[in-house]
Amino acid sequence: NEVVEKPKDVTSKYIKNNKQWKKLVVQRAVSNGDIACIDGRKADLRLYILHCPNGLVYYYPNAVVRIAQEVYSGKDDMKIESQLTNVSIGGNIIEGKQWNLFCEALPSISELLNRVVSQSMDWFQIGRCELIGVDVMLDQAGNPWLIEMNNSPQMGGHGTPYLFRLKMLKEMLH
Repeated sequence: NEVVEKPKDVTSKYIKNNKQWKKLVVQRAVSNGDIACIDGRKADLRLYILHCPNGLVYYYPNAVVRIAQEVYSGKDDMKIESQLTNVSIGGNIIEGKQWNLFCEALPSISELLNRVVSQSMDWFQIGRCELIGVDVMLDQAGNPWLIEMNNSPQMGGHGTPYLFRLKMLKEMLH
């Protein structure tokens, strides 16, 4: 993929992919360091969207909550261990339904996922079944912020528990 600006007559940001212009989802980052934390450690969410061959799209109403290894000390904190929530560098994971803020924010997260799907339908391939990982961060007020979408999301392994993911796949595919 080559990130480029679309011709000047178009105001949105686009990416050129296989000689086609595709619209990007662009937003501001969580500002002022108001990132939701668990026990003082930064956390983000991995949610899953299933795009079916018939064009229907489903999302699973739970998430993998990834928690940073060290305590986050605010917007000036630049330590990798407090910034990254990757399990591979010592972070931890829990099921979304174990975090009250996730449960309270689920309606807003659903709205965000609906907007993301409607804005990115041209990324999905017609006639194919695709599982998309959507990474979201919550601010302290429970507002969801899109981090990224992954077309090949990690489902576990590397010593991490599968949590609800096997159950999720069975439910989504049947």
